[in-house]
Amino acid sequence: MLVGTFHEETRAKRKSVDNVTIIGGGISGCSLALRASELGLNITLIDSESALLARGSSNPLPLVRPTISLDFGPRGQFNWYAYLYAMRFYRMWSRSQPLGWREIEVIQLAKTETEFSKMKDAIKTLNLGQDFLRCIDREFPALTTVGRKTSSGILISGVGQLDKCQTGFAQAIRNRSIELVTEMPFIDLADGGSVGRCLIKSDIDPVVLANPQTVQRLVSDVCFRLQPIRGQSTRVVGMEQPLKYGLCGDGYLAGLDDGSVWSSGTFDLNDESEKLLNQDDSLNVDRIRHLFGPKKSSSDYRVLESWAGVRYATHDRMPHVGRLAQSAYALTGFGSKGFTWAPLATEIIVSEILGLSCPIERSLKKRMNPLRFN
Repeated sequence: MLVGTFHEETRAKRKSVDNVTIIGGGISGCSLALRASELGLNITLIDSESALLARGSSNPLPLVRPTISLDFGPRGQFNWYAYLYAMRFYRMWSRSQPLGWREIEVIQLAKTETEFSKMKDAIKTLNLGQDFLRCIDREFPALTTVGRKTSSGILISGVGQLDKCQTGFAQAIRNRSIELVTEMPFIDLADGGSVGRCLIKSDIDPVVLANPQTVQRLVSDVCFRLQPIRGQSTRVVGMEQPLKYGLCGDGYLAGLDDGSVWSSGTFDLNDESEKLLNQDDSLNVDRIRHLFGPKKSSSDYRVLESWAGVRYATHDRMPHVGRLAQSAYALTGFGSKGFTWAPLATEIIVSEILGLSCPIERSLKKRMNPLRFN
C-alpha cells in the first residue's frame, strides 16, 4: 500500500469569496444556495416567480434515479456520478429539513425485448450486485398486475423520492438565512447591468445564472442552445391497489401514501406554455390504463390535480456547468435530470468559485463547458 501526503504548495488554496448571487430559484439554484451557505458564503437567491421551484416539470413528485443503459460516454458517466452524489445530498438535508424524502424501489420497464437485452448487458457491465439492480420478468409479483404489453424490466432498489420538495426547499432556504428575492423580472436585471458588469469586471462578487428560461437574454453573446420541453403531470385516484413500486420508462408512475398516483409522460418540444391541458390529463390517465388494463370496478380513474412545467435541455444533452467570463457562471440545461444532476453540478460550481479541487475529471467537466457551442 502506498501512503503519501500533499505537498503544501500543491494543495488547492481557497479563494477569498464572501458573497454569491444566484439568479434562478429552481432545483439547481436552491441546491447551490444550500451548499454554498453551508460553506459560510453569504447568498442572495433571486427568482422571477413568487415561489421557489415554480416551473420544474417534475416538481410534483421527482424521482432521483439512474438510467440503466449502455451509454458509458460522458453523459452516462456523469449520470452515475450525479445520482450517487444526489442520494447523499438529499439524505443529509432531509435529516433537518422537511423535504418529504424517502427511498423506494422503481422498475425501469423495457419497451421491447431488444431494449431489455441492452439493459441486461448494462447490468453485467456495471456489476453493482442484485441487491441494487436486478433483472425481472413476468414472474415478478409487481409485473403480474401490469398489462400484457410490458413483460420485463430492471428493479432499481435505491431510488429517492421527494414529495414535499417545493415547501421543503423553501423552508431550508429560510432556515439557512439565505436572502431571497422573488418576483424579480430577469429582464430588469439585464437592463440594470448587474449581469453585464459581471461579464466585464473581475473584482465583483460571483453571479451564477441558474435560470434556463431567460439565461440567453441575460447573456446574449453566448450561444447556450437550450431547447424548451413542456411536461404535464397528473395526480390520479382510483387504483385498485396501492402502487408498491414506481414505474418508469415511457414517462413514470409514482405513488403516494394516500393511494393516489402521479402519472407523467407528456413531452412537447419547443413549448414554453404552463397552461394545464385536459388532453394531457387524458394521456396521463391512458398511460395507467395501458399499464394496468381496464378497471374491474365500475368507478373510473379520477383526476385530483395537475401540474405543468418546462424543462430545458441542450442539444448534446449535457448541462451547462462552469465559468462564463470573469465572475459569471452558468448552472443550467439539465433537461429532465435536474433533481438528480443538480447537487453534483453545484459542487462543481462551488469548487470553481472557491478555487478548490474539482470533484470530477477535467475531461468530463470540459464536456459541460457553457461556452462549448460558441
